[in-house]
Amino acid sequence: MTDNYIVSASSLLTNRAFSVPDGASLTVSGITKESFPEVKSKLLHILGNGPCEVAGRQTLLTQAESAGEVCDLFIPATDFLQKQRFGFYDLIYIIHRLRDEDGCEWDKAQTHESIRSNAVEEAYELVEAINNHDLDNMREETGDVLLQGAFHAVMAEGAGEYDISDVISELCKKLIFRHPHVFGEVKANNAEEALAAWEKAKMAEKKQRNVTERMT
Repeated sequence: MTDNYIVSASSLLTNRAFSVPDGASLTVSGITKESFPEVKSKLLHILGNGPCEVAGRQTLLTQAESAGEVCDLFIPATDFLQKQRFGFYDLIYIIHRLRDEDGCEWDKAQTHESIRSNAVEEAYELVEAINNHDLDNMREETGDVLLQGAFHAVMAEGAGEYDISDVISELCKKLIFRHPHVFGEVKANNAEEALAAWEKAKMAEKKQRNVTERMT
């Protein structure tokens, strides 16, 4: 039986990192006539075009229309390989799948050391795309840089070292701690003051780390 993930239209529109659990259908509830176009646009960006149902009428998402002052929209579950749009954890799943026992022999054979030069090469290619103001290549090369970090995290998980959740958690904690002018009480009225707040927080963070290391 397929799980049905239910989200309100207001939550969908305000959540900047919305995703549908793998293998689940989706119901967006409480869509007003005024918000329907925005909900539809966001769903197309997240999921791509596909079958949906509004007030018992089955159609494609691109052709869906509001039904009354308030309505719900249902999108059936999509097979993984039939997806038009993917999320971050789809990438992690793919890398795990490539390194499975019956996966790709090349991907299975890689180590942190064997692909370390790829991180530098992909970063240089991204820099080149930025210098050339080439948005298409920037999108592609950003993905290639992201792949390097994700690949290392999946390999590390297999070795019992760390996983992608550890990576993301550490990064988020760092960003929050080093932006006291956003997440704390520090005031920064311009870029220079923001940078100064970042540097001060960074120094405090390193002092805390040194104290912790001495205590362990």
